[in-house]
Amino acid sequence: MRGERLEVGAKRLKIALRAEDRAKALKNLDKRNMQQTNNLHTILTYACEEAGRLGNAEIMPDHMLLGILRLGAGKAFELLMQAGIDPVACKRQIDERLRQAETTQTQKR
Repeated sequence: MRGERLEVGAKRLKIALRAEDRAKALKNLDKRNMQQTNNLHTILTYACEEAGRLGNAEIMPDHMLLGILRLGAGKAFELLMQAGIDPVACKRQIDERLRQAETTQTQKR
C-alpha cells in the first residue's frame, strides 16, 4: 500500500514539474513571438470587422488581407511592401471586388 502511495506521489510530482516547466516556457516567450501573436489577433479582429463593413457573411482571404493592410505593420505587411504593393490601391481593389461579389450574390437570391 505504501509503495503504491509513493508511486502515485511520484507521478503527481512529475505532472507538477511538467506543468511548472510549461509555465516557465510560457514566461520565457520572447517579445517578438508575443508581438506576432498580438498582430495575428488584431488582423483577425480587423478581418471580422471588414467582413461586416462590406456586408459579407463569411470571412474570406480577402478580408484577412484587408486586416493586414489595416494593421500596417508586421512581417506580412513588410512582405507586401517589399513586393511593391500599394496598400491604398490594394484596399480599394479588394473593396470593389467584394462589394461586386456581394451584389451578385444578393441578386441571385
